Amino acid sequence: MSTTTSSLAPWLSAGSALEHFLSAYQNVEVGELSRLAAYVRAPHTHTPAIERLEHFKAELRHAIDNPGSLTPAIYEKWTGGAEMESQEALQEHLEEIWDACYNPAGTKVLLKDYIEGCMNPSEPRLETLAQYCKRATGGPPLERTQFFKGELRHALDHPGFVTPALYQKWSTEPMPDQAAVQRRLQEMWDKCFG
Repeated sequence: MSTTTSSLAPWLSAGSALEHFLSAYQNVEVGELSRLAAYVRAPHTHTPAIERLEHFKAELRHAIDNPGSLTPAIYEKWTGGAEMESQEALQEHLEEIWDACYNPAGTKVLLKDYIEGCMNPSEPRLETLAQYCKRATGGPPLERTQFFKGELRHALDHPGFVTPALYQKWSTEPMPDQAAVQRRLQEMWDKCFG
């Protein structure tokens, strides 16, 4: 079943696919973009799930293409209090959701989180991250690990995807050039997946 943008007038009503997925996966209690993306990208054979995902994709695209059709207030209501300080911030977040779900090679969701949390020179936690990745055998930990692995592989294969300025912003570690960034990313890969 295909949903066109013109048939989305009632999409903001209770029970929309967009509301369902935002409340389930972006809720302030459990919000994880990587889990949402893993679910969306997984193969589905159950017709109602396929149809709901088609509606979600169309509704998300509509919200992105029509700024203001999903407001920060509605987003906050659907997500149980996840605040967006402006319409612009919400639009950026919706684009991030789109990229994570439908353009996975272009995302930096967990890569950013893990560089911020594990590669800060004053509190290095790369060993902890490596142990987490190696122990992930199912469910959300495995989904997160696979998502991170894809992002990290993309960053390694495309020098400049994570620039020295971006890496430094995330980790606070000064990076003199792209080669230094690539060495740090390779270190992450070797520890976590090597």
